[in-house]
Amino acid sequence: MAKEIDKFKKEIDPLMKGADKIVGDYARHQTNREHHKMMLLESAKEIGREVQKSKDNGVAGTELKDFLKEAGVLGVMKTVQNALGALNKEETLLHKMLGDGGKIVADLEKLGTKLDKEIDDRKKKKDRKLLAVDSKSLPDMEKLSAELWKNRQNLNDEVIMFEKSVPWAAKKERANFDKWVATEIGRTKSDRKGKDQSETDNRALDLRLVKKAVDLTKSNLNDGRTALAQAEKHFKNRELKEADQCIADAMKNLATIKKLHAPYAREVSKINSHDMKTMQGSKDGKYILTSVEQMGTVIEALTKLIKKTARASV
Repeated sequence: MAKEIDKFKKEIDPLMKGADKIVGDYARHQTNREHHKMMLLESAKEIGREVQKSKDNGVAGTELKDFLKEAGVLGVMKTVQNALGALNKEETLLHKMLGDGGKIVADLEKLGTKLDKEIDDRKKKKDRKLLAVDSKSLPDMEKLSAELWKNRQNLNDEVIMFEKSVPWAAKKERANFDKWVATEIGRTKSDRKGKDQSETDNRALDLRLVKKAVDLTKSNLNDGRTALAQAEKHFKNRELKEADQCIADAMKNLATIKKLHAPYAREVSKINSHDMKTMQGSKDGKYILTSVEQMGTVIEALTKLIKKTARASV
């Protein structure tokens, strides 16, 4: 009867692998579409800023179409078109995932029902001693059944049902973008300045801005290390005033890194478990989480180095 379980596994294993792949692909899809959505939001704000510049230069208008000839607006619109194109591709991928996923869920359910019936039939047999092979393979069948149903539930709950509960379409993001642009163009100059300042702390999921923050962190870390190395040389030469200035420079670098890190750390701390799992399942999401964590590590390392250098002067 061991061959019977092999027959089941031959049919079930490819389906479970397919289910796992779709769950992973869907997590990446969610991160990708969120990233492109954030690109559209940031682009809408940037268009608002460019429109304000055009207004300051005497260009009149109240809608996006009135400013499409402006170089600054045209430049941002290239990013918008790229993001919209990427979202259309994500929608195509989503439809394929949902179609393939629905079929896998149905196939797993059929095989699971068939496997569970086989398990029940074996348990009902009275003379288990004469059917020793049945008895030995039963635990393996029960284990396979548990894996199958868990696999099916993950795919159904995390992809099929979740997407049905919050259906997504690329055209919704385009409609949102149009609303965002209209709002940004309608802002006054003073309102825009205040809005930009208040939103400085709300950009942790923007990959482009995270990369920029990482580059600035690296630059300030290198400058801080260089300043502290110079401080040590000044201490050895009893040039205390110069050494203190170098330490002060390093502390400015540290303050800059803390300022770069703080808004992203706060935003990451707000991410719920579902969204965190989604981010961890994608390349961009992992980069963001890892980068924010590394920025925090840099702060700790540079702080210790500053303290060590300062103590050496005493």
